[in-house]
Parts: sequence; C-alpha cells; structure tokens
Amino acid sequence: MRWTGGRPRAGRLTVAIEQRALNPFSADFGRLLPQSRGAWAPSGGIFRGESMIELARLSTDRLDPRRRLELWNDSASSSFAPMVCDPLTPQPFNAGFVRGRLGEISLTEVHSDPVIVRHLRSHVAHCNQALFFLHVELEGQCVARQSGREALLQPGDFTLCDTEAPYELVSSGAKRMLVLGIPDRVMRRYVACPESVVAVRMPGASGMSALASEFLRSLWHRCREGLEPEMATRALNAALDLVAGAYSEFSRSHPSRSSIAAAHRARIVNYIEAHLGDPDLTPKRIGEACKLTTRYLHHLFSDGEETVARYILRRRLDECAKALALPSLRGRTVTSIAFDYGFNSPTHFGRAFRARFGMTPREYRQRRMHARLDSEEYHALFESADQSALVPQGVAIPRRQRSPSGNP
Repeated sequence: MRWTGGRPRAGRLTVAIEQRALNPFSADFGRLLPQSRGAWAPSGGIFRGESMIELARLSTDRLDPRRRLELWNDSASSSFAPMVCDPLTPQPFNAGFVRGRLGEISLTEVHSDPVIVRHLRSHVAHCNQALFFLHVELEGQCVARQSGREALLQPGDFTLCDTEAPYELVSSGAKRMLVLGIPDRVMRRYVACPESVVAVRMPGASGMSALASEFLRSLWHRCREGLEPEMATRALNAALDLVAGAYSEFSRSHPSRSSIAAAHRARIVNYIEAHLGDPDLTPKRIGEACKLTTRYLHHLFSDGEETVARYILRRRLDECAKALALPSLRGRTVTSIAFDYGFNSPTHFGRAFRARFGMTPREYRQRRMHARLDSEEYHALFESADQSALVPQGVAIPRRQRSPSGNP
C-alpha cells in the first residue's frame, strides 16, 4: 500500500508512507505530511500497520528546483538534528531519504548530490535531545570531521558523530548512506565514552567492524523488505553489540583514546577554533592556555592523520575558502581575508591554498562566483520557460527565493 496524500501544497515535500509498521512513527514526519483538502491522514498523520516496520519516504524530485535546498534543509533539520546543507555543484539539488524507527532508534537511508553538511555551534544549543549518529557508507565516499579528527569513509565503513559538538560531512560525489540516530543514554550502554571515538573510521573490510557493518546493512535491507518489528528489534540489539565490540577492539589497539584524553583534545580543538585569527597561535601557546605540556599536546594528536600545526592550517584554509566564496565579501581583497584568519604572509597563504584546493585563491573565488552566476542563469531560464511543464501538477509556483547559503 502506498499513499502520497493527494496533491501537495505549493513547495511542500512529498512524503510517501509505506504500510510497514507496528509502532507509530515519530512526529517528525507528521509535520511534513501534506495537509491538502481531501488527503486522508489517520490519527497522528501516519498509517498504523499491524505486522511490519513503518517506513517514510521523502524526496525533492518533484519540488520546484529553486526551493529544493531550502525545504531540504528544513526537513533534514527537523528529522535529524539542526544542520545546513551546501551543494557543491550549481545544478538543482537532489536528495531524499527512507526512514524507519525501532523503539528509540531511528534508521535512515539518505541519498544526495555532492554536498557539505554542517552541524555548527549555533545548532548544538537547539538540539531537542543528545544523539549519536552512526553513519554507514553504502555508496560513494564521505569525509566526516569532528573534534579535530577526520575520517574518510568508503562503502562499508562507518563512524560516529555527536550532536553535542559541531561536526561536518563532506561528499564530493553522489552518495548513499545509512544513518542510525541513537540517544546518548542508549549509546553509552554499548560504548562507555562514545565522544572519544567520534570521526574515527571503522573499516568495513576487516576486523569486528566489518562484521558489524555487514550486519547493519543486512538488517536495513530486511527492514525494507518487511521484517517484523519484534525480530527487527532483536536484530538491532545484536547489531549494536557488534558495534560495541568493534569499538572495544579499536580502544584496545588505541589506548590513548581514554575519556581524559578525549576531554583534553576537545579543549584543545575548542581553543584553536576560537583563536584561528591569531597569527601567534602555536602548539606552545595552546599548551599554555590549556595547561598541558607541548609534548603531551602533540601526543594527543599522534594517533590521528594530522599534527596540531596541520590541523590549524587546514582549518584556516577552509575558513578562508568559505569567505572567498561569499558575495558579501567580494569587495575584500584575498590578502585581507587571509590575514583575518591568522596568515601573515600572502606568499605562504597562496602556496598553502594551492596545495589544498589545486588552484590559487583568486581562481577559487572566480570559479565560485561563476558557479553562482550559472545558477542564477538557470533560474532566469526557469522563469522564462513554460513553468507548467516543469512544476508538478497541483503545485503553485512561488516567488523566487534564494536558497540559504553559508553556515549549515
């Protein structure tokens, strides 16, 4: 059985609910269901099946291309945690997900075009509950960053992200990912100090993590085929036991990931983020501010892919790149932007920027501006075309609105 709620209102995301559930779905999707006259929605805005897991589908495919990003950001923030998505290409953004729930844990398969997903400091305070997201890469690749660490995920790999701290997910190509939303108190039943292992790549090809990944992917496949909720809940508990075993195996081979070490590292990263614009930001200065020896500070970063200095350089370059792409800063020179983020030599900045992005800062700025112009030309063509052929039947054409950019 499928239901699309009749014709959606203008700009509303179309949600299809499959009859696959014993327990009612969370209220998140109730807010997204079309409320058009004549659409049938049972009490609570969802179907209540009797023997199978309930799944909800959401897609931007039939939306006005000019509003896809705006509505996707709203829907993703209400369904997961506050965040902002920035597409990496000028084409109209496409994304969607299929989501289900087993008890307190949500399972969501997400697909999207190339995108950067950011959960910022400003978002942390607006989270309704503390969650850990377990990201399992299904197709494509993704870079997860949190607490000064970076994990490059290939298909089968997984990692954790904590909504109580900022994080970033970068997918340079089309991707498909399985995301488990696990409440903080539930996660701690399986992993004693989960915040100490965020943004750590757990390989899907070897060790206990490979077994956990394979079990999770198989479980999700069975859920989509109609696995009974009682059986699915038992299987999910077994899957989380395997995840716990994988992180236990990792902790034994990386003893420095203790809760104390994780707390020190978090303080270091917070200090760095707050002082990126200080040209005198050095490991010695950071150690003095955090009351740690320089040697111990370097040790805390020794099991990662970046040294302290490399982390500072990467974050400065990333912030400069964001600033160079902002139309509001078009009047600022490249050098002045570089100096805002702690660089004191234009030559050094230019070399470092080219090494990271493969082009000079000016070339990067021009390409991003051209990408914005290409997007605006598309909107102009859209507005001059026969819009009745481009917009789904029953969806009114809204006034032009720019998709939100900047901080996700």
